[in-house]
Amino acid sequence: MQRVNYNTISAFILVIVAGIAIWETRDLSEMSYIFPRTIGIILLLLSIAYLINSLIKPKHNKLLEGIDKRKVAVMSAGMISYVILIGLVGFLIASMMFIGFLTWYLQRDNQGKSGRAKIADAAIGSISVSVLFFVLFRYVFLVPLPTGLLFG
Repeated sequence: MQRVNYNTISAFILVIVAGIAIWETRDLSEMSYIFPRTIGIILLLLSIAYLINSLIKPKHNKLLEGIDKRKVAVMSAGMISYVILIGLVGFLIASMMFIGFLTWYLQRDNQGKSGRAKIADAAIGSISVSVLFFVLFRYVFLVPLPTGLLFG
């Protein structure tokens, strides 16, 4: 039985990427390497788990099988718009718009909620997550965030 499939290859590539990320932090100062090394270690551990799972329970699907191409296109356009919006209106407002729109878009097929509930969930979630990350990076990590051309 063939054990190598797309999941195994993807997991192996992720293990390599995580290893490179961890290796590249070796010359950074102690304060500088904490965040990237932590993320690299988390990625490495999850990639190893993914690799083991793909070897124990191999699934032989075709590449990109079951992917909703329309959602991928909307998400890609949303990410490109997000990058442009960050330059125009800054990190906080762009993040609220991006997270709010994508949250609403991805739950639009949920028949268990009304339209107003979906919008309310998207608004509350996007404001909460955006403000949390803004405060975390701006005031805890002391990372200057873009204010945008319109507000900067």
